[in-house]
Amino acid sequence: MPRASKALTRALDGVSSWLCFDACGSSRRRRKDKYEPDESITWACAEPYRFSDDRVGEPIVLRQFEVKDRDASGLWVWLAGHTCARWLCSQEGSSMRDSLSSGMVAIDLGAGPGLTSLVIARLGVQRVIATDGDEDAIVHCTANVEANMLQDRVLVRQLLWGDTAAAERVLDEALHGAEAAILPRLLIIGTDVTYDIEELDSLHATICDLVRLYHARSGKAVEILLAWQVRANIETILWHKLSKGLGEGAIVFSQRVRSGELIGEGAGMQTVQIGRMSA
Repeated sequence: MPRASKALTRALDGVSSWLCFDACGSSRRRRKDKYEPDESITWACAEPYRFSDDRVGEPIVLRQFEVKDRDASGLWVWLAGHTCARWLCSQEGSSMRDSLSSGMVAIDLGAGPGLTSLVIARLGVQRVIATDGDEDAIVHCTANVEANMLQDRVLVRQLLWGDTAAAERVLDEALHGAEAAILPRLLIIGTDVTYDIEELDSLHATICDLVRLYHARSGKAVEILLAWQVRANIETILWHKLSKGLGEGAIVFSQRVRSGELIGEGAGMQTVQIGRMSA
């Protein structure tokens, strides 16, 4: 293993002020310098998830977790996130990649363990606010950000979809320190966040709130990038609704991809789509 990779693995093993891990893989949260055992949270797999591409430099390494007795889907990497990260680093994603490196800031909706946030930070986004509604996801995403030494560019915040005031606070942090006359361009990104029909209205409201609030401050267009795995017709409902209300978007990627060893994904080939829109 290269020396830098060993350093990153050591960073993960003793990961920051948010989490520590015992020998059997359970996690403990630290609050006010006191670790509180949380035996319900364990590593979902023995090996961390690794994302490697020359364009992101040092490999991005993420711990993934499972929680007993409840859904923990926000604690591992999903196929659409994995595919979106690969697309951003590919020749097909070069136009989007050029935008990322042109002084852009980003808000990641439903960031989970943080893969997309970390990738776009490595690709040149000035500041990323990685958001999730799940408190455990916030804790573990923060740990992954720190382990990959990107805490100077990626901030992790809780955001419940449909909360306009919370969306405005997140936007404030994304734009913090920027001069009002020359605000940076904004990217709203979300991967595999459209599978729950009960959440679509709230997610739509949050995206529209962010677009409206940013327009009021800058007068500039917002870039929106969404990726989803096609399981039923649910996943495309939000995309069509945004296209009608905010501006015409384009499906820039639609292919069957192999799910491999990703947690929670079925074996074989799955269809993933990526939509890009200027609103």
